[in-house]
Amino acid sequence: MNKLDEFRTQYPQYSDVPDQQLADAIHAKFYSDVPLDKYYSALGLSLGAVDDPVLDEETSFTGALQEAGKRALGGSYTGFVDLFGGIGQLLPGVDDQSMVDMSRRAQARTAEALDYDPAYSEDFITEEGFDADRFVAQLGGVIGNMAPQVLSLAVPGARETNPFQICNLHRSVCFGGRI
Repeated sequence: MNKLDEFRTQYPQYSDVPDQQLADAIHAKFYSDVPLDKYYSALGLSLGAVDDPVLDEETSFTGALQEAGKRALGGSYTGFVDLFGGIGQLLPGVDDQSMVDMSRRAQARTAEALDYDPAYSEDFITEEGFDADRFVAQLGGVIGNMAPQVLSLAVPGARETNPFQICNLHRSVCFGGRI
């Protein structure tokens, strides 16, 4: 029994979804940073049994620029979600894991809504060397994700705030619950 069969035991609504489709969907949502060959191996699937569309796709600089634009836009949105999630984690009574889950859901929905190309999600440092196309595409996401944090400095008084003053919001945040 492979890991997908175990998954289907817990979630029977996926029993009619083909292995590759299910594996690819889970990879895109939760494990896009893991190379597909390692991911399939961890699931107990062989690459011979499952087609790897990412390894067959070519990347180009023009495609990378287009992907960078999509990821910058998506990164801006997820950056705001992460910013508010971080604030939520500082508040007493807010479950930290719920904030992390909110961030992961936002990232997955954004990738799906903007139709990120998985060919640009693989590592940009490969056995063959540096893949500039993948780097450019991923850089777009990084820049987009940083934009909300940088823009937050434009809030009046934000730059003058001493980081230790944040502890005044709730002392237990800074002192591990010891007041």
